Amino acid sequence: METIYIGVIAIALVGQTPAPIKTPYPVEMRIKHEAEIRSGPDRTYYATARMSAGDKVTVLYVVPDNSDWFAIAPPKKSFSWIKGKFLRTINEKMAFVNAQEPVDVYPGSLLVEKKPNAVSAALVHGAIVVISERPRKIEGEQWYPIAPLPSEVRYVHKKDVALPKEAALVTPGPDDSPMLLQRIESLEKRIRELEEHIKK
Repeated sequence: METIYIGVIAIALVGQTPAPIKTPYPVEMRIKHEAEIRSGPDRTYYATARMSAGDKVTVLYVVPDNSDWFAIAPPKKSFSWIKGKFLRTINEKMAFVNAQEPVDVYPGSLLVEKKPNAVSAALVHGAIVVISERPRKIEGEQWYPIAPLPSEVRYVHKKDVALPKEAALVTPGPDDSPMLLQRIESLEKRIRELEEHIKK
């Protein structure tokens, strides 16, 4: 009879298996060594910035189709490009989009100044942008540097960042409460008592 009780208790313990560990984002990480931040999740995309060891980045998510890369919030000093012909300035610092079709926005680069080709967002007519610097001529076209949009991201390879300790990534679930842990300890103790009783 006692062995049946042990089985029931064991089943109760199995049924209380903690939920899988989940990684909460955003999470802050540090650059391990000098690394380039890119406009897309692949080294074929142009670099937008270069960061030094110890610099902080805010990781937003793991790229679904390329898990070797993190999508991060645009680092400090980041900017984006938009073609001047689609803007109407309000003042020196603000402008709005004036176009019938959505207008592409591109990550700007602090390392090279060439015509961008990696679209990071799109804006519709009337959208307001913040101008960060004077417009520039790139390959014969006028481009405005603007503040990155809230939806924009940049990319860093996983090997370039120091992953936080596992404890920093764990989100306690409903099955990780102190009450449950106490219950498990109590059940384990009861199993040991029953086992000792059977041996007698």
